[in-house]
Amino acid sequence: ARQATYAPRAHYPDGWYRLCDSADVVAGGAVREVAALGRRFVVFRGQHSGRAAVLDAYCPHLGSNMAVGGVVKGDCIECPFHRWQFRGSDGAATHIPYSPARIPDAARARAFPTVEWYGSVCVYVDGRSTTSTSAPSEPPYLPPAIAGIDDGSLALRGSLQARDVRMHLQEFAENSVDFAHFDPLHGKMMVPWTSYAVPGITIDHEPDWFVGGDDEGSHIAHFLNKASLRCLGRPIPNTSASADITFVGPGGLVFFKFDIPGMGTIVMQQMHLPLAPMKVRTTFRWFADAGIPRLLVSYVVGNWVSQWANDLEVWENKRYEPRPLLVRGDGPVRRLRRWYAQFTKGDGSPLVVVGSGEAATAAGDRAGDADHKDSGDGASGAAAAAAAPAPVPASAIVPAARTAAGRRPQQKAESYPSADDADDRPPAPSTPARRARAPRGSPGTRTPDTHGTARGLWWAALD
Repeated sequence: ARQATYAPRAHYPDGWYRLCDSADVVAGGAVREVAALGRRFVVFRGQHSGRAAVLDAYCPHLGSNMAVGGVVKGDCIECPFHRWQFRGSDGAATHIPYSPARIPDAARARAFPTVEWYGSVCVYVDGRSTTSTSAPSEPPYLPPAIAGIDDGSLALRGSLQARDVRMHLQEFAENSVDFAHFDPLHGKMMVPWTSYAVPGITIDHEPDWFVGGDDEGSHIAHFLNKASLRCLGRPIPNTSASADITFVGPGGLVFFKFDIPGMGTIVMQQMHLPLAPMKVRTTFRWFADAGIPRLLVSYVVGNWVSQWANDLEVWENKRYEPRPLLVRGDGPVRRLRRWYAQFTKGDGSPLVVVGSGEAATAAGDRAGDADHKDSGDGASGAAAAAAAPAPVPASAIVPAARTAAGRRPQQKAESYPSADDADDRPPAPSTPARRARAPRGSPGTRTPDTHGTARGLWWAALD
């Protein structure tokens, strides 16, 4: 019943998604099957190129699952049924052992654009038919380079595979603009890696959300949050901290940048893979400057994961409201939905530039705002705008001249807040009202990994 409230094309939006760890795919080694996004993928690494490749798992010949019994031959995968071989880079059949005839051009498995993003094998999926055997098209954008990881100043400190969450992918994106829920669900300081709140300590939030500027592309959105602490209702001096959360596309890839004054930077990836329309797998990986103590890194990341867990009960029981009843202080929900609609077109076409400043299309604003000023969807009024960004070659796997992460765009597109979102603005910070009770739970047992950070979640909500 909950699934029926979401548009079918919103189940698996066009974008980049993490399938597995890079370390799970060894050159010339065993193939790996991943069932997600309404498909079955076979993932392998070429013996000669050393590159990870992702194909549709089902052989276009007679439908054998190549992830079951398939083997890597050179840079191809060999189907176990009739030993046809398909090239990982484009899916083309390169060898049919029993046929002397020329291999037809149509003999190809569907290949998906694939990159390795800081230790994760990521694939670009769009809404084209799962049976398409045409050559792979170039994705409209690549996952961005992250400053600090590329130059080696940030090292991997840990990773966490959370349990699968019974939620829709779109909810995580909408959560970032739902400013009014921060106080009820995120207004308590948490003991890291647990569901326990610190007595008497509360958090004030000053959020902002905007689409990436011209130097980033309309597929990028930023959620900024400036937070400060109170003790028994009184502000605690020098506790202000800021986080920049970057959405790459519809939310398959998200990364956070935490600046620790005088010590350096922590970058955390939060990656979502829809296993089914209402089932999302979440993976965390975090990197930090060598000068930041391991305990502090774990404290910062653990605080975020605990706050993330506070949303799970709502996500796993809510439905989608296409025409929400919005009031002042709810946040830019309409703007988020207009931005998000570009990923649910379903035809694999290039992304539409949302526009910036005066260039933002008035048609999208009218469709999203005029008919239902405080209760509109806006998804039906997705901005049609200027020219689409030029496609990026899939072969450009090495992070080249891409925008460094963590810096605010020079020019905002669909900036928030603005005059037409006056009713969405959050109220000015003030002495907070009584906050909700802290969620219950038990810390359980912590199991450190080789980086000295958590491998699993230890509280009842994530069993």
